[in-house]
Amino acid sequence: MREAAALPLAFITSYSGIVDRAHLRAGQTVLVQGGAGGVGHVSVQLACALSGAVWATASERDREVISRLGATPTTRS
Repeated sequence: MREAAALPLAFITSYSGIVDRAHLRAGQTVLVQGGAGGVGHVSVQLACALSGAVWATASERDREVISRLGATPTTRS
């Protein structure tokens, strides 16, 4: 129940940044910081749904998660 209750807040936060403030359009590129995190994983999916080219920062262990969500993972080298 806690996870279900947290999802609307994560979505509203993501939507506010990507749609309301950044005005992401199809074909534009977006970088999501912490793409496997609480708001980050929602942001990746939303940006992909809006046909954005999505890059996301991730730790080595989260690279697979980022890829499955539809973004190109990037890590510090």
